[in-house]
Amino acid sequence: MDLRSRTAIAVLPALLCFACADVSGDQNARAAAALPSTQATGPGFATPSPYVRHLTARFVRAACEYDAATDGARDFLASIDRLVTPHELSRLADSPRAHLPWRVLRARQERTDVAVDGISQGASAAPRVRVLVWITVTTNSSFAKVREHEHVTLSLIHDHSGWKVERARGAGL
Repeated sequence: MDLRSRTAIAVLPALLCFACADVSGDQNARAAAALPSTQATGPGFATPSPYVRHLTARFVRAACEYDAATDGARDFLASIDRLVTPHELSRLADSPRAHLPWRVLRARQERTDVAVDGISQGASAAPRVRVLVWITVTTNSSFAKVREHEHVTLSLIHDHSGWKVERARGAGL
C-alpha cells in the first residue's frame, strides 16, 4: 500500500466524524425548535391564567401517573373527581387508562412519572376553554425505563364552582 492510500484511509474516519457532527448538530437544532414552549406564539393561542395552568398540570399528573406496586387500577378516579365534570368522570371510568392490565403492571413493578413540558390555551368562546398540554411520560419497570412525549387536549368549562375538565383526550384518557 502506498503513502497516498494510507493517508486517504487515515483521513476517512476524521471526515466521517465531521460529517456526523454536522448532521447531528442540525438534527439537534431541529429537535430543539420542535419542542413546545409554555407560551404559544402563533395566532389563536394565549398563555393560560395561573389557575388554569395549575388545574391542567394537576389533572394530567393525577390522571396519567401511577405506581402499580401501591395503586389500584381505578385509584386515579378518586384523585381527579373534584377536577372534572361528573360526565367526564364517568367517561374516564371506561377509558383505556381505567382498564390497564394491572396484574401485569404490578408484576413488572411499573411506575410512571409525568413532567409537564408546556401548556397553551387555544382561542375559544366562554365559558369553555381549550388547553393543549405537552408532557413527557417516563415509565420505569423491572424491564426498562422508557420516555415518551405525549400531548393531551383538555376542554375546560367554568361553572359556579370554578374551572373543571369537561373533556380530556390523549395519553390513554
